[in-house]
Amino acid sequence: MAATTELICARSRARRLAMQAVYQWQMTNQEVDEIINQFMATDYYAKIDSSYFKELLHAAISKPLDKQLEHCMEMSIEYVDPVERAILRNAAYEIACRADIDSAVAITEAIHLAKKFCGSESYRFINGVLDCFAKEYAAAQTE
Repeated sequence: MAATTELICARSRARRLAMQAVYQWQMTNQEVDEIINQFMATDYYAKIDSSYFKELLHAAISKPLDKQLEHCMEMSIEYVDPVERAILRNAAYEIACRADIDSAVAITEAIHLAKKFCGSESYRFINGVLDCFAKEYAAAQTE
């Protein structure tokens, strides 16, 4: 039980760091390895699931699901706040590409990040977009 709890916490921390790393990449266009090296140098890095952090970061950058996310918004993803965009990209990857993670978990984790790092109503936007994305993705899988 303790090992499972620690993995959950390490994954939550990895999501937080990945959100920050994706944000940094969006704002600076730095090389991914350079960003990873910067984050590895922090004390916080030792407390995360580092392989999951790297997976989320690479996925958000190399396999964006932006077009599918835009189906659930009334705007281009480029107009979304950069922190919200980073959260959406990571959660969309989890929903679409990680069968071992329930979409409700990905959405809940994204909402927690939005409440902590975004505007007071951002979590509602994140929840709505990801709920729509998860439903559309699930429907596409059954076709």
